[in-house]
Amino acid sequence: MSIESAITTILQRIDPKVIQLPFEGDRPTGDYMGFQPMLIVPQRSAAKAKVDNGDSTFTQANYYQAEMTISVNAYGEKGYNRLIQLHGAKEDFRTRNTLAPEHMALITVGSPRNLSALGDEGYRTRWQADVSFNIRVQTSFVDYQLKQFIITGQWVNGDDVMTITTIAPDVV
Repeated sequence: MSIESAITTILQRIDPKVIQLPFEGDRPTGDYMGFQPMLIVPQRSAAKAKVDNGDSTFTQANYYQAEMTISVNAYGEKGYNRLIQLHGAKEDFRTRNTLAPEHMALITVGSPRNLSALGDEGYRTRWQADVSFNIRVQTSFVDYQLKQFIITGQWVNGDDVMTITTIAPDVV
């Protein structure tokens, strides 16, 4: 499951028709909900782990917490009702069980706002709320280990030329 799948599953407990925005194509008919990630704020410093792969490479992993805000839109006459139900989902064990495998937690659900008068949906009834999640993110990359380096140079003093070579031994 992905972060998007977990969010979709939570919203489908409130309304079976859920789409991720922006959405290309025909919109569902009747009432439905849509969501769109809006902001991810990572913590300042990550926990780091370095693992030797045994083949002159290592894997650097970074783990950090972040707060992700999504915009949830509820379309239809009772859109505010569905967003209020989302407030109750914070305490629902099924919500926690859905989010936990994705290293997520539902933090806050903002106040529902009536955006119908904006007219961007053809004056269709639309309610919106911002929802914040705590997420744990992991990034990793493979890099090469430096095994040896050689520095060579010359010291020139008049007709005297001295060559210097420094070899650093294997560093593991």
